[in-house]
Amino acid sequence: MTLPTTFDFAQLKLGDGATPEVFTVVCGLETTGINESAQTSDRYVRDCTAPATPPTRKIRVTGVTWDISGSGLSNVAQFALLKEALGKHRNWQIVPLDTTDPDTPAGTPMGTFEGTGVLTSRNIATVADGFATLELTLAGEGDLEWDPA
Repeated sequence: MTLPTTFDFAQLKLGDGATPEVFTVVCGLETTGINESAQTSDRYVRDCTAPATPPTRKIRVTGVTWDISGSGLSNVAQFALLKEALGKHRNWQIVPLDTTDPDTPAGTPMGTFEGTGVLTSRNIATVADGFATLELTLAGEGDLEWDPA
């Protein structure tokens, strides 16, 4: 039997823009998502030799996008860092980790997604008698590169 290789956690990291660039983990996130999609336009085309048959759909790819989302606990120590990044083009990484080995507390990186994106929203919510939460959304620009470990 063959099973998929998967990961059980991912860290979102924000670059500082320096050379060499240093990436800081957005601490407190418990869920991180990557959405890659292709925008398309459809057109229905008839067969020239059989115009009485229903036309078939032809798809033109008009663009490719990627977005990242994250949610978890709100970390007061990073309020200024994330406030500064809001609305700015910054380099971001998502590092999927295998955290199943108790002898490797930092987890084992399985590769790195990296690209330039704009933090488009930072939502902080509080709950009575609970923990404050954070939700982030960023829109990617250009390619989202994957570098396997």
